[in-house]
Amino acid sequence: MGLHHSLLLLPNYLYNIALFILLIYESDFEFIRRWIIPFAVVLIFNFICSLNSNYSYHLFTDVHLKTPEQEDYKELGAVATYLKHNLNKENTAYMITHNNKYNPDKLRNFYMPDMTISKYLPYGSAIEGVHKFPLELFTSKYIITTVPFESVSVEKEYNQVFMQLVNDGKFKLIKDFDMNNGYNILIYKRTQSVDKTEAKSYEKSIEKYSQKYPELYKNIIENFISNNLE
Repeated sequence: MGLHHSLLLLPNYLYNIALFILLIYESDFEFIRRWIIPFAVVLIFNFICSLNSNYSYHLFTDVHLKTPEQEDYKELGAVATYLKHNLNKENTAYMITHNNKYNPDKLRNFYMPDMTISKYLPYGSAIEGVHKFPLELFTSKYIITTVPFESVSVEKEYNQVFMQLVNDGKFKLIKDFDMNNGYNILIYKRTQSVDKTEAKSYEKSIEKYSQKYPELYKNIIENFISNNLE
């Protein structure tokens, strides 16, 4: 689960705490009280801990109910401003990074209700078996990533292949945004058109995912190769 699921957990915590307390006071059976009280204590303790983002103990989930503040809002705005002024139908972008700290939605929604950026920067792909392979890696003029790179799931493989393509000269760095927190958001521009070798390198990197979900990974890449690169 991610931070965006925290509101789903809150009513469950409150409901179960109330239920356990009710059982403790209303039950006529001593053994129920004897077993329910420890469960109630643990649940209440876990609930209190989940409200403190600096405390690492969690029994049922690692999701904090109190989400952290975006301390680098000014720096994030600089990235969003650049994208807003430079993206259009011919100049689209794709962001590989897709975690709680940095993800496409933080840029897509920065100027909401103005959603101009979202027209040219897609939601992205990260979760194995949920998000399909992003063909925007092949079609976008700009690719966005971060250093250091934190992975949620399959996007780790995407980033490894992409950085090799950078080393091979297929992309060049055009913007480096220092987020003043140990992270940098990097924007690369494609210098060479996608070819079959590049597409196959992505396909090979996600073979383990394609074995379970071929329709989300291998099939999509193979169809792209057949329709565009053969």
